[in-house]
Amino acid sequence: MTNQGLDFLACHLFRDGKESSADEDSRIMERGMAICHTLTKTKEGLYIGTFIDEVMFKASGASMTSVTDGPPVVNTKDGGELKVLKRFEFDHSIMTQSVIVQDENGNVRTYVKGSAESVKKICLPESLPENYTIMAENASREGIYQIALATGTSPAPETGDNGETSYAFVNRLDVEKDLRFAGFMNFKNSLREDTPATIEHLKEGGTTCTMVTGDSVFTGIKVASECGIFGKDTRVVLGRSFDAFGTVEWVDGVTDEATKLPTLDELAAADASVALAVTGEVWQLLLSRWEEEAFLLAPYIKVFGRCTPNDKVSVVAHFVKRGDITMFTGDGGNDVGALKTAHVGVALSDSEASIVSPFTSLDKEIGSVVEILREGRCCLASAFSSYKFMIMYGQLETILQLVAAWFSVGL
Repeated sequence: MTNQGLDFLACHLFRDGKESSADEDSRIMERGMAICHTLTKTKEGLYIGTFIDEVMFKASGASMTSVTDGPPVVNTKDGGELKVLKRFEFDHSIMTQSVIVQDENGNVRTYVKGSAESVKKICLPESLPENYTIMAENASREGIYQIALATGTSPAPETGDNGETSYAFVNRLDVEKDLRFAGFMNFKNSLREDTPATIEHLKEGGTTCTMVTGDSVFTGIKVASECGIFGKDTRVVLGRSFDAFGTVEWVDGVTDEATKLPTLDELAAADASVALAVTGEVWQLLLSRWEEEAFLLAPYIKVFGRCTPNDKVSVVAHFVKRGDITMFTGDGGNDVGALKTAHVGVALSDSEASIVSPFTSLDKEIGSVVEILREGRCCLASAFSSYKFMIMYGQLETILQLVAAWFSVGL
C-alpha cells in the first residue's frame, strides 16, 4: 500500500529521560545506526538485508568492510571501527534486534533497536522520558515509522577450555535488559499513488478491505484513512488495552478519550461513519475470552495493528472460519503464515514470502490483487458457463430422442 522503502527523517536524542543535543549522545545514536542491523556487503558493493536497515545504515554515514569469515567490520563517521561480537536477528514476536559490539578502544557495548513498546519494556525507567508513550503515539498518528534505540553494557562472555572468551552462547534475555534509552529514529513511508484507486476498485467489486500490520495501530489508522479503507471523517474506536480483569478499554482513535463500543446496529448501518481498530493483544484477548463477540465484531474491525506473525495468522484463520473467501497480501517474512492460511495468498516480494504464497506479483504492486480477482471470477464464470452448456446439451438431446421415438423418426 505504501512505496517500497522508507525515507529517513531525523533522530530524536535523549539522555536520562531528557532531550539532548550533546555530541556524545549524537555519537551513540550514530554508532547504533551504523552497527545495529543485519546487513552484509557483497564483493560488488551491494548491501543484503532489509531495506530499512540499509536506509538507517546509510543515514549514519558509516561504511562497511566485507568479511568473508565472520560479521562485517563497520567504519563509523567519526573514524572509529566497530566489530560485531554477537548478533541477534530481528524477532517478530518481541520486535527487537540486538548486537554486542567492540569498538576501536576494546570497549564492549550492547545496542538494541525495535518498536517503541518493546524497547520501553527493556529499558531502565529512569532513562525514559515521562511522555515516552505519548511521543511514540503522536509520531504514529502522523504516519511516521519510528524505531527506538537503547544501549548498555554487555553481559560477561563465557570462557572456554583454552582460556579464550566468547559471546557465542550469550543468552538474548541477558543482552536485552536493563538498558538506557538513547532516542528515536524517524522514517517516513509515503502512500503509493495508485493505492486509493485500487482500494476503491476492490470496494466497488464487493470486496471488503482490512489492514493487518505489524506497525503501530495509529500508523495503521493513518494509512487506512488516507487510502480509503474507511473515510477520513470516520470516527475510529480503538481497543488498545485491557484492565486487570481482562475488560477491553475502548478509546477514541484521535482524542484517546474513553468511549463506549458502538452497537452492532450502529456498525452495520448503511451510512455508518464509525470503524473499529484493535491491537494484536486485544484481538487475542477477544478470541480467548469472548469468541462470540469477536465473531460479531470482526467484519467491522478495519485495522489490526502491532500484530505478530501469529496474530496475522489468527486474524486470517478467523475470517476463513467465518466462511469468508479470504485473500491476504504481504511483502515480508512476518506475512508467511497468513499468506499460507488464506484461501488466496499474494506475495509482493521475491523473499521468503514468495516461497509459500500461491501467487507472487511481478511488479510488486497492490494492483495485482485486482488482477487475481478478475482471473478468479473469469475462471468461475467460465466454469459455470461450461456446466450450463453440458446440462442444457443433455436436456435437449433427451427431449430430441423422446420426440424422435414418439414419431418413429430415425436420425
